[in-house]
Amino acid sequence: MSEQPTSPTTVRLQKAIADAGAASRRRAEELIKGGRVKVDGIVVTEMGVQVDPTKQKIQVDGKALKEIGKRHYVALHKPEGYVSTVSDPHAQKKVVDLVEIPGAKLKPAGRLDADSEGLILLSDDGDFIYKVTHPSMSLGKTYIVTVEGSPDSDTLSRLARGLSLAGETRKTAKAQVTKLGRSSKGYTRLEMIIHEGRNRQIRRMMDTVGHPVVRLVRVQVGPVLIGNLEPGQWRELTRWEIEAIMAYNGPEVKGEDSTQSETSNRRRPRPGPGKDQRKSAQERVQVYKDRLNGGLPSGGQHNVADWGRRQGRGKSARPDQRGEQKP
Repeated sequence: MSEQPTSPTTVRLQKAIADAGAASRRRAEELIKGGRVKVDGIVVTEMGVQVDPTKQKIQVDGKALKEIGKRHYVALHKPEGYVSTVSDPHAQKKVVDLVEIPGAKLKPAGRLDADSEGLILLSDDGDFIYKVTHPSMSLGKTYIVTVEGSPDSDTLSRLARGLSLAGETRKTAKAQVTKLGRSSKGYTRLEMIIHEGRNRQIRRMMDTVGHPVVRLVRVQVGPVLIGNLEPGQWRELTRWEIEAIMAYNGPEVKGEDSTQSETSNRRRPRPGPGKDQRKSAQERVQVYKDRLNGGLPSGGQHNVADWGRRQGRGKSARPDQRGEQKP
């Protein structure tokens, strides 16, 4: 379809899709390139095509824009005791019941155990949920974990390298583990960043090394921070957070026989989108990819706050404001 002359009611196709709430502008461009958009029954794959949403029928994946409606993307601080399922008829406390958006049918993007708390994302956009949950995406999730005893350096190395869990043959994937400090009761707080989502994974890992979990709080999923959300509180994701997740296509994978060190594979960190929101989603998500590949500071109390500043959302909550109080 060739580009049509402009008129007072015509707009670019990707803008029409974004204005209808069907996708972000960047995501709309991906849908068009992927051949998933039709205008008056004709597939459009070119950028910049002018359309008149008031007169022309625009479809995404076979659904008209008016049928699609606005998509919702939510960050929720899940309290302890709530389940992250929508299908359990016996569950009395479900995370979806904490978010009231008229007409929205939200689903959790992943899971968080009932006896754990912290950040969980919800949406009614299937593509978004796929990006967050599919193992190939490996967005990365950050936890503050309070454990019994004081793991020594060898134990921390075992956790970081990956270890075998009871009943499983495949070791856990590499993780980032940092000791944050000890409490007066003899507990130790760790920061753990993992890139897979096995059932009760962190609790099972800590049981394996002899340091059972006392408290577990998820504080970050991909580029999304829990910030100052209190248990039960939620907020909508920013446009940048949505675009960063939707544009991310998984970490760079080295060849199986590669012996290249992690240090040599690191990239120079790029400035975040805080002061330059005009960057494309691909450029913005590069910052996140650098974090996954080890190019940005990680570990300790500074990394979550640093990431928050790179998003241009002001000061992030300090660790003691994010629910990691001493048990």
